[in-house]
Amino acid sequence: MRVLTNVAQRRHKFAGVAFNLSPFFNVYPITSAGALGVKLTNAATLPTNTCNSIRWSRGNGDYVAVGSGASPFVFCYPFSSHLSAGGFGTKFANPATLPTGSVEHTDWNPGNTTIICGHFTSPFYSAYAWSAGGGFGTKYSEPASQGGITVGLDVQFSPDGATIAIGGTAEALFAYPWSDSSGFGTKYADPSSVPGAVHGLDWAPGGDEVVIGESLTPFIQVIPFSAGWGTVYSNPAVIPTDTAFMVKWTVNEEDILAATNLTPFINGWAWSGSGWGSKYSNPATLPIATGSGVDVDCANNNIVMSSTLTPFISIYPWTVGSGFGARRAAPATLPGGSALDAEYNT
Repeated sequence: MRVLTNVAQRRHKFAGVAFNLSPFFNVYPITSAGALGVKLTNAATLPTNTCNSIRWSRGNGDYVAVGSGASPFVFCYPFSSHLSAGGFGTKFANPATLPTGSVEHTDWNPGNTTIICGHFTSPFYSAYAWSAGGGFGTKYSEPASQGGITVGLDVQFSPDGATIAIGGTAEALFAYPWSDSSGFGTKYADPSSVPGAVHGLDWAPGGDEVVIGESLTPFIQVIPFSAGWGTVYSNPAVIPTDTAFMVKWTVNEEDILAATNLTPFINGWAWSGSGWGSKYSNPATLPIATGSGVDVDCANNNIVMSSTLTPFISIYPWTVGSGFGARRAAPATLPGGSALDAEYNT
């Protein structure tokens, strides 16, 4: 890590985890050795029900959002990663028009001027204007065509913020042009081959491909995108053994990670830029239950994943070309129950 002389203004890396029992989400600093440090003090105003997801705003992670199973369904907090004032600020006021059901995932656009929530109950996804210091603004109108989605399971802006991809049940993968001034554009034609519910998705850092995790075989796919969906790439030689709940590109599009429902629960593949490479060997110490979330840090050195049985959260060193290192020690304070998502703030 780069050493700064002004220690008080140094930014630190954190990992957040969402789970199903009080306090429903934890945030941990990342130590110099890449492990999870002492859990931060809880936010003053906590959710009252299962948190399905945790998402940081783009850039330095100045805001954090958790999707909840109970009204108001989304909780957003200012967050400081400076050593002198690290932790949560006062929860932002709820949006004037709440999501209509349990929020499964959220995402900010690259400029942190819009936040979108994917949720149960029609309209299944809700986008709001967002302002620094002010939080939620006016809810955008729903798009004219919403397709056959029945639950919004994951939502994500493209790296340039010009497109929103939405995954859900009923074999749903949608994409819309996006503009802060006008909101949703006309839905792009749906991709031709999405065999199951899309539980997780991730844009490639270059914005030209999307990896999706699905409920039916082959459980993971990569689809090109350029102002519309292209033809799905051939499947990897070794596919997951069951539903991929969350998927993630590494920083330079060299590898793809997936948290899955059945053993080995955490998976990694090489990616060449034009197709799948070999699956990496499983880590020596596997999680013991469903992998629900996965993320990679901004330096490409560590993977954090959430799981439904203790210790609920795991960190593995990651090296492009060789894959998983030895699992790092669990934090002293574990999540309070089944963990459903995990993410780094940078």
